[in-house]
Parts: sequence; C-alpha cells; structure tokens
Amino acid sequence: MGSKVARNLLHMVQTSERVLAVVIDPQKWTAEHLDLLFSVEFSELFHWVLIGGSTVDKGELRPCIKEVRARTDKPILLFPGDSE
Repeated sequence: MGSKVARNLLHMVQTSERVLAVVIDPQKWTAEHLDLLFSVEFSELFHWVLIGGSTVDKGELRPCIKEVRARTDKPILLFPGDSE
C-alpha cells in the first residue's frame, strides 16, 4: 500500500482508531460552505473528506475537488454514485 490514503486507512484498521469523515456533494457545495467546513473550529473535528453523491457529472466533480484541495491536506476519497 503505497499511497498516503491507503497507509492511513491501513493504520486505522490495524489500530481500531475511530475517525470521522465529512461528505461533500459536488452538486450542492458552495465556496462559503467549504470555508466554514475547513475553518479551524470545524476542521479539527474530522479526519477524512468524502466527495461524491448519487449522481455526479465530471464537470461538477473536478471544481469541487480543486476547491477542497485548496483548503485542506486531509485525505480525500471519491466515491461513485449511480453506476448507470
């Protein structure tokens, strides 16, 4: 397991560490929401960022990822929506 995310996940499983993740829907986010979410008061409460939704277009996903990456170095996991 070479990636930072994979190593982090493996460590959590091996140590039974509890973590909290936030979910960001690429169709519903705004810059203001991200600013609040990644403010010092809130960003200390979670460890991971999940980005995805039930239906996500590529045109919506990339800008969301870019904005999240600009605000945090926390691991980001993408999860698929509808498989159709």
